[in-house]
Amino acid sequence: MIIRCIALDLDGTLVDSDSFVRDGFRFALADTGISVTAALIELLRGRRVGELFSGLLSQGEAKVATERLQRFDREHAKHLRRSEELCAFLTEGTHRTKAAIWTGRSRESTLRILASIGLASAFDLLISSDDLIEQKPACEGLMRICNNLEINPSELVAVGDHVHDMEAANGCGAISALAQWYHDAPVGCSPQFRFHDPVRFIDWLKGSI
Repeated sequence: MIIRCIALDLDGTLVDSDSFVRDGFRFALADTGISVTAALIELLRGRRVGELFSGLLSQGEAKVATERLQRFDREHAKHLRRSEELCAFLTEGTHRTKAAIWTGRSRESTLRILASIGLASAFDLLISSDDLIEQKPACEGLMRICNNLEINPSELVAVGDHVHDMEAANGCGAISALAQWYHDAPVGCSPQFRFHDPVRFIDWLKGSI
């Protein structure tokens, strides 16, 4: 097995964002009477910004909620806790492999978070929800990475914390690595590899590139 590219998820992998996501939706929906549950967050996962509250709110209410969510993002992204080990690995310049981000966030939000954790220029490619027709667990994002960076799926390791990340990786023939350093494995997840500590993941990766 030779790895030529790592495709990292953002939320739950590079940053510990569970409370950030939950509190952002609570702020956005505070005046709507809608309770923010784990099921609702799953429903909204990966939707484009303009379609985020479609089917939940009227057009006017959705616009207000989206603006509130974006405001929360701008004001609080700088407080996200990053994986110090992964950030150091990505910025040290010695990992000898290509690196990409594949996230369900918007490009604007992703760039803001990457800048806040010191990784604004650490990646060869960024794929956000804005860039795709089909979101996770579809394979479109990973195939875009492979095509743009001229690698085969079997040479790419997709690292994420959600079952959708693993399904996409397994579906396109990439190597799936589940990140469990911020929370336990989701139900129904079948990764090829799983890591409870980013240091162990990095050690494994260094031995495969």
